Amino acid sequence: MIKTILTSTAILFASVPAAFAGPGQAVAVVPTIYGKFACVERAKNKLASISATSMTIDSDSVWGHYTNTSMGVWCRGQEAIILTAGENASAIRDEIKTAF
Repeated sequence: MIKTILTSTAILFASVPAAFAGPGQAVAVVPTIYGKFACVERAKNKLASISATSMTIDSDSVWGHYTNTSMGVWCRGQEAIILTAGENASAIRDEIKTAF
């Protein structure tokens, strides 16, 4: 369920600056030189390094939770779309961006 919600949010906010994502939410579209497989691996490793729990990994995305924050990275072409919602959403988004 959360994956569907975050995927829908990714599609909706993919071209919207993070400042307009709303309170408690943060979105970033990060250009990446990595292909889809490498992008998913980098996202998985980054979420694991920040102690994300309940991680779900599929062919083009990684989703997880950290305390009261849900997060996801959707790898699309030559970009990674990072979605976070909850407490400290912007700080967690910025930390995930360092993987790319």
